[in-house]
Amino acid sequence: HEGAGEVVEAGAAVTNVAPGDRVVITWVPPCGHCYHCVRGETYICANRKRAADLDPDAADLRHGDTSVQAAMGTATFAEETIVPWNAVIPIPDDLPYEYAAILGCAVPTGVGAALNAGRVSPGETVLVVGCGAVGLSAVQGARIGGATTIVALDPQASRSELALELGATEAYAPGDPKAGSAVAGVGFDLGIDAVGHSTTIRSTWDAVRRGGRVVVVGAGKADDLVTFSASELFHDEKELRGTFYGSSNMVRDLPQLIAFWRAGLLRLDRMTSGTVPLE
Repeated sequence: HEGAGEVVEAGAAVTNVAPGDRVVITWVPPCGHCYHCVRGETYICANRKRAADLDPDAADLRHGDTSVQAAMGTATFAEETIVPWNAVIPIPDDLPYEYAAILGCAVPTGVGAALNAGRVSPGETVLVVGCGAVGLSAVQGARIGGATTIVALDPQASRSELALELGATEAYAPGDPKAGSAVAGVGFDLGIDAVGHSTTIRSTWDAVRRGGRVVVVGAGKADDLVTFSASELFHDEKELRGTFYGSSNMVRDLPQLIAFWRAGLLRLDRMTSGTVPLE
């Protein structure tokens, strides 16, 4: 569902792009007029559509006698794909495709978890749990937002090392008692759970101070329940929220992310470990 490429053909009514344009594909194309979109919440558009939903002729894509499903409405591993006009956003010529691709989901989801949902402000303390592509992007978002203490947790040493390179001030394995030493006795201002498991959500909640904020950006399971007591919800006055797609309005946020990259603030080069041919 993450991809970038060149427009090969456009429908007669399309005005935002033309053949030859370089674009990023977004898997959440907003309608622009539903309840959520008109309030700026384009990432949870109520009318998210795929090309097959809009064009009856495209509804039954086939390869020979085999019906083909366009994965997540994008099919970004295909050589060509069909998407709605609002699923593509133009990008500048100086942005390599391998960087542009991860700007389709992982990077805006993680950076957005810190800046949009987490509302990081200068001087705050931030805990990031899980340092995959989304968690590493959240670390960078926290740094860009001005956090002075950023603690990253991940069981893989290589990810912890990369988190330090990308802006974490400390990095530990989960359960390391040193992880909370920077905010001992108080707790973090913001905790970002990039795992989405009941145990990590709960531990992130416990690590955040009274009056602090917890953002869950990891995609968890529907039957994985998290327990909080009514008393602690009242007494600790913490804020718990989820974030879908990093609460990112891609038309607004993609140019900003590209500006961060150009300024050297967003290390997309360290987010890509290598490339392989499509074959």
